[in-house]
Order: sequence, then structure tokens, then C-alpha cells
Amino acid sequence: MPKSTNRTETIEVQCTFEQKAQIREYSAGSGTSMSTYLLDCGLKRRRQVEGPLINLLLYKRLGELSEILESQPQSCELQAILDLIWEVRREIALRRIGEAAEKGVLLR
Repeated sequence: MPKSTNRTETIEVQCTFEQKAQIREYSAGSGTSMSTYLLDCGLKRRRQVEGPLINLLLYKRLGELSEILESQPQSCELQAILDLIWEVRREIALRRIGEAAEKGVLLR
């Protein structure tokens, strides 16, 4: 949407605290305001950042899983799982950095 467009109408949407936080995270990841992000989604103007956003969420969830697993009694199998989680998180981070560098974008 062009910046010169005068937005005069408001849409009120009810959601949970968690949903609002997730939308805020998605919009920040796309480099837009929440309003612009929601308009783009609602008007089906897809952004190419959906893959990296999914990767960011996966990265965070894997970190949470890793923290939970680290609190469990250690075993060889558990350490192998933790190593695998670390490798996947590393690959996600490297891919995000590489994509951002190609686009000249600063990661948040």
C-alpha cells in the first residue's frame, strides 16, 4: 500500500494475548507495522518473509524444547537429541543471516 494512502477507517479485532504477541512478532519480522501486516494478510498480499518467520518461530520453539530437555536426567540418547536440536537451530540461524545479508536487511 502506498504511503500516501490516507487510512481513515478502523477495524477492531478480538484476539488472545498470545495471538496479539504472535501477530506483533510476525509484523516485526516482516518489517512492517501490525496494521500493514494485517492488511496484507487480509487482502492476500503475501510477503516473502513467511518462510523466515516460520524458521524464526521454529528456532525459538526448539530453544524452549532444548531448555526443557536439559532439565531431565542426562543420557547418551538425550545428549544426541540435544546435539541435533543445536544443529538445526544453527542451520536456521545461518540461513536467516544469509538471507538477510543478501537483502541487506538488519535482523532483529
